[in-house]
Amino acid sequence: MPGHDEYRFHVAQKAVVDVYVSASNARIEWPYRLETVEEARESTRQTAVEYILDSGMGHGTAPAEILDEAERRDADYVIPDDQLADREKDLDKDAIHTTADETARFLDEAARRDFDGTILIPLQPPHDHHYRYLCSHFPRQAQHTHFCVGGLKGAAPEAQITAVQRLRELVGYEAYLHGLGFGAGREVVDALRTTPRLLDSVDISTPQQNARNGKFAGSVRDQVNFGQPQNTASSIEIGAVGTAELVGIARALAPSLTDPRNLNEPINATADDDTHTITGEADTTSPPPAITRPDDGTDHPSAEQLSSF
Repeated sequence: MPGHDEYRFHVAQKAVVDVYVSASNARIEWPYRLETVEEARESTRQTAVEYILDSGMGHGTAPAEILDEAERRDADYVIPDDQLADREKDLDKDAIHTTADETARFLDEAARRDFDGTILIPLQPPHDHHYRYLCSHFPRQAQHTHFCVGGLKGAAPEAQITAVQRLRELVGYEAYLHGLGFGAGREVVDALRTTPRLLDSVDISTPQQNARNGKFAGSVRDQVNFGQPQNTASSIEIGAVGTAELVGIARALAPSLTDPRNLNEPINATADDDTHTITGEADTTSPPPAITRPDDGTDHPSAEQLSSF
């Protein structure tokens, strides 16, 4: 990938998590993309190195239809249909049960056709309860290696981070966790810089939304207004601004590329670059304290933990 493509790919790989952009504008040039079944386009797929196909959540799309689209787009990852939990409730049993049932149907269809993509098992909040329910009633799902943490789009960053921490205590650090719609606010960025293995990937729609509304937020994550695109070439402008914001997000998530002191400065600060040094690469290789996964037969949830179901 020559020129700017090579640089974007370099920055994307340096981030401590893979950042997927959820956007329909194919002019946003980024190696990691997520699209829903309804919005999937070949022009967008062609711009991606890694591609997640999302069922769209709660649309009632049949597993065969989702998998047909996943095979058509050659998706690397696919998310089964799930039901969004009511965040007003401490525990939305219906959402958890329905999501588990739909995922079971999806896995059956994937096995029938020998689907070779990676399935992200969707979990709804409270995610640790959902996982315990799977351990008891759907062990095939609990023993899976890839999960997506759903139902937290627009939630407070503290709630997002706490939910992932609690889930990690159960599934361990060998499991792959994707933060569905987590965004890239400063609190989330700081948490991932501090604990790189908290999540493996996230997806965000902010870069396209900001660009459409004439806003931009770079590595510092403070928005500035530049004027809403109104000309006939607005998709090109949105694509360029959205791409630039993604580069900024990835840089913020790359300790080897950004000094934390730079990230704490206001966006209009005039810093002397000679006074700032680049910190060392984040340690993503040293494993955290070992946590036994429930599916290995030695640490199953207790009856008390499962009693709420």
